[in-house]
Amino acid sequence: MKSLFKNTFFEIIVDKERKYAETIFFATTVEMSEEDYKAAVLKGVELSNLFEEDSINKALSDYRNFFFIVTPEIQDWVAQQTSQMKYTQQMRIANIVSHDMIVNLAIEQTLEEAEKSNAADFAIRYFYNPEEAQKWLFEGQS
Repeated sequence: MKSLFKNTFFEIIVDKERKYAETIFFATTVEMSEEDYKAAVLKGVELSNLFEEDSINKALSDYRNFFFIVTPEIQDWVAQQTSQMKYTQQMRIANIVSHDMIVNLAIEQTLEEAEKSNAADFAIRYFYNPEEAQKWLFEGQS
């Protein structure tokens, strides 16, 4: 596993052999501004080019410490930006969510909008348990 990017709010790690990427959000997202969040999204769009080059087809996002509230306006902006992301055509995305219903709803709505705007074929699931998320991502693979 190799860290592609890390800042105060999140880290993106990639395992090219397993065609896997992981984004971990930190509790510091409670201090995140709208500009910080938008910069994070743009960094993800930029790094998605590497996902295509390395045939990354599995991604895990750990939102357990994600505290930034994504408004409907920002959700629309995210959908526009993520329509530029490059993924392999069959992408599995596991999201580990917190028990905060408001944050989870915003995350789900944001991802639904992003999925609608992207031509790739996504399978998206939500989990509370990291082990279950990993199991689902890698099921059927040796």
